[in-house]
Amino acid sequence: MKKSAIVIAALGCLLPFQSESAQNSMMPEIINPSPGTDMVVMRISDNGLWGIAETAGSNDGSIAPAGGTLINIANPSANVTITHPSGLAGVSDVTNDGEIVVGECVGKPAFWKQSTKEWTQLPLPPGYILGRLTAVTPDGKIAIGNISQVNEWSFTPVAYDLTTLEIIELPGIPHVDMDNNNTGQTSVSNISADGRYLVGLVSQSYYPDVCSYIYDRNTSTYKFIGFNTPAGYDPDKPMTSKTKWTPLAENLSFIDEINISPNGKWASGFAYVTNPIPGSEFFNEYYTAYLYNVETGEFTLYNDASDSDTAGFAITNDGMVLAATPVSNPYSNFMIRHDGYYYSFDEICRQIYGFDFVKRTGYPVTGKPASVSTDGLTIAMIPSTSTSYILRLKEPLSELCERIDLLGDYTVTPASGSTFSSLSN
Repeated sequence: MKKSAIVIAALGCLLPFQSESAQNSMMPEIINPSPGTDMVVMRISDNGLWGIAETAGSNDGSIAPAGGTLINIANPSANVTITHPSGLAGVSDVTNDGEIVVGECVGKPAFWKQSTKEWTQLPLPPGYILGRLTAVTPDGKIAIGNISQVNEWSFTPVAYDLTTLEIIELPGIPHVDMDNNNTGQTSVSNISADGRYLVGLVSQSYYPDVCSYIYDRNTSTYKFIGFNTPAGYDPDKPMTSKTKWTPLAENLSFIDEINISPNGKWASGFAYVTNPIPGSEFFNEYYTAYLYNVETGEFTLYNDASDSDTAGFAITNDGMVLAATPVSNPYSNFMIRHDGYYYSFDEICRQIYGFDFVKRTGYPVTGKPASVSTDGLTIAMIPSTSTSYILRLKEPLSELCERIDLLGDYTVTPASGSTFSSLSN
């Protein structure tokens, strides 16, 4: 099914890349999910057939969601507008059949049905007044989200059985961070397709104490990503004395973003590293990507010289990290991690399909991968804060990377064939 706003430029509903050669018969498609409109595309369904986009509005002078759009990726002319009489509704995720969209309605966790065009608010535990659903399983049976007692700056995870509208208990979810504090900011952002694994953050806005975790509903246990907790760690109560956590990779400071593959077997995201500069008191600090194997617990930090400022925005079912660089720049380029190297999507377009991505599409960059389908062939992309597209591939990214010459994109000075006319010192 981490993280961003996607807005669509009016480039036409579909830009199918036609080729004169047989080699290009497998050309990828660039789909505009909503021609002629501006909207925020949050996520696509696991099967890659549906997407959701939120409409920004205001409430009492503050930015607030004001409905959204259910996007039929194969037929954008059949998109459905999602509204509520109050004007206060937001969308976060959609099921494989496009029937259920989860989010919030009048500040409460809720879901919307395409068949009835109506919202259903879900019950809150005693003492809680606000909430929003962040994800739903593709079959529409389980939804997760975050709820608050006082305001949106304090929150805790919640899960619902959408078949009974009852709350599902989540015993053992961690609340104590790396600085031995319970800041009241534990969140969940996504769930695996089978409803077993949840991912989220502890102390979401507290740096550098923020930490990422994965929670197993089958065993009511959790694992922190990239760190071992000290002996005596209690997920609910701070320890009597502070003890440092142990990073699983050298110079790892914290991990403040986690994205899980649709099948729940892999995770990736943003890892912040502080590498000492030899002979200096300063550090080289940047975000980089990581790979986490949910079944084995193996953690790999990508921290070579060429990996800096490249982080994981999504991950496929076979553990391929879909990354972008620069990480924090609104104009980023799509990178694919394969067999120890990053491959740029614009180079795939140039070497395999024979076109320049920017010239052909009009987008300034290839963008950030926001969400990926189960088969890894449909990806929601964000080339800027005001444009987006749906990338529909006909060949797996792993196969495309195998065909790329990594030395095929380089600059030589002077250019090949140049001759010296003079030489001076």
